[in-house]
Amino acid sequence: MAQVASTAPDVLADGKTETQPKAVAAPPQETQPAKSGSEAQSTQQDTEAGESERQRVKLVGRLGRTPTVRETAAGKLVGKFPLAVHLDDGTTKWHNIVAFGERAAALKTRTEAGELVKGNEIEVVGYLHEREYQGRDGTTKTAQEIYSVAVTRH
Repeated sequence: MAQVASTAPDVLADGKTETQPKAVAAPPQETQPAKSGSEAQSTQQDTEAGESERQRVKLVGRLGRTPTVRETAAGKLVGKFPLAVHLDDGTTKWHNIVAFGERAAALKTRTEAGELVKGNEIEVVGYLHEREYQGRDGTTKTAQEIYSVAVTRH
């Protein structure tokens, strides 16, 4: 915080006044440079895009299949399983759940221990992601997946 010196008279015990500099705190100044209109707009768009891409979800449902874990060519673990969420109106909505790295390793360990098998009710906390891919007929398709953060028995 910057300090500004100002002079103010002090009254002494004998009634005389003495002028001495006093330290007065200056108001804080903004430290970030101002952005041009296009920079501010692109930053706002990036923030909005990031929020829409990374929508957090919490799902409770049943495992549609025992989770599978595979290793990519680069040596990373990827775990996948479908989750059936039963809605209040009697319908079922299916979600594809994906786990990466350490979370996939934990998923594999729990699957091998028999904790996560087809039909078990679980709770998944994760983030909604969309990705595009080429279908067999050459058209571009969009897949919605939940990138899991936590998988717990319910």
